[in-house]
Amino acid sequence: MGFKAYILKKAFYSILLIFLVSTLNFIIFRLMPGDPYAVMIREYIMTPEMIDEVLNRWGLKKPLWEQYLLYIVNLFQGNFGISFRTFRPVQVEIMERLPNTIALVSCSVIASTILQVLIGFYIASRRGKLSDSIILSTGIVLNSTPVFWLGMTLLYFFSFHYHIFPAAGTTTPPPNNPKDPISFIIDYLWHMALPFTALTAIILGGGIISVRNLVLDALSQDFVVVARAKGLKERDVLYRHVFKNVQLPIVTSAAISIARSVGGAMTTETVFTWYGMGRYTFESISNLDYPSLQGIFFVICVLVIVANFIVDVIYGILDPRVKYGESAG
Repeated sequence: MGFKAYILKKAFYSILLIFLVSTLNFIIFRLMPGDPYAVMIREYIMTPEMIDEVLNRWGLKKPLWEQYLLYIVNLFQGNFGISFRTFRPVQVEIMERLPNTIALVSCSVIASTILQVLIGFYIASRRGKLSDSIILSTGIVLNSTPVFWLGMTLLYFFSFHYHIFPAAGTTTPPPNNPKDPISFIIDYLWHMALPFTALTAIILGGGIISVRNLVLDALSQDFVVVARAKGLKERDVLYRHVFKNVQLPIVTSAAISIARSVGGAMTTETVFTWYGMGRYTFESISNLDYPSLQGIFFVICVLVIVANFIVDVIYGILDPRVKYGESAG
C-alpha cells in the first residue's frame, strides 16, 4: 500500500468515525437522566401552550428516527440548535470559546512533546545518576497529580500570595483592557501562563517516563553497539541513530497527549476560569443544557479525530514502509 492509499484509508476511517461519533452523541443525550425541559419550564414559568409551542419548534414531538435525521442534517450544516440556558445559537457560543481552547491545548501539547523528548533523552543518557532519579521521580509525581489540585496550588502561590499572574479570565476586563494588538497578545499570554503550566506539567510527567523507556530500550539494540564501536560520540549516537528509531513511538505518544490534554483542559479551564470549551461544558452540565453539550462533544471529538489524522499523516511520512509502499503492519 502506497502513501496515497494510506492517506485515503485514514481519511475514510476518520470520516466514518465522525459519523459514528455524531450518532452516539444523539443516542447518549436521549438516554441521559434528567429533564432539561422541566428545568426550563420551572425557571421561566411557561404555560402549557408555550410548552407545546417550544416542543413543536424544536421538533421534540416528532418520532425519534425523524429527530435523528433532522439532527444529522442540522449538525453537518453547522447548526447545533439553541441553548436552553442562554437562548443563543450554540454554534455562536462555541466559536466564541473554541479559539481559546485550541490555543491552550495546542501550546501545551507542543511544549510538552518538545520537553519530554529533550528531558527523556537527557535522563536516559544518565541512567542511574542523581539527575535521572530526581527527574524520574518528579515525572511520576506529576503523572499522578490531579490537574485541579496542581491548578489550585499554582493559583494560591502565583496569584493570591505573590500576585505575579492573574487569578481568572482570558484577558484583562475593561476599562484596563489592552488597546493595541501587541499589548493584547502579551496580556493574553500572561493570563494563559498558569493554565498552560498546569496542563503542560500533567502531560509532561508521563511523557518523560515513556521517552526515557523508549531510549533505554533503543540503547540496548545492536545498531547502537555498532555505532559506538565505530567511535561515534555519544551525542551522535543518541540524536542521529537512537532518535530515528524512537520517533515513531514519540509521534504515537503525542497523539495520546492530544486526547489527554483535551480532557485535562476541561478541568483546567474551570479552575482558572479560562473562557474556553471546558468552562462552557461545566456551565452546560450544571444547567442540563443538552443542545450545548451535544455541540461541545461533537466539536471536541471532531478536533481530536482531525488531530489524530494529522498525526497519522506525519506517521506515514516518517515510516519508510508506508512512504515507499511497503506493508506497515
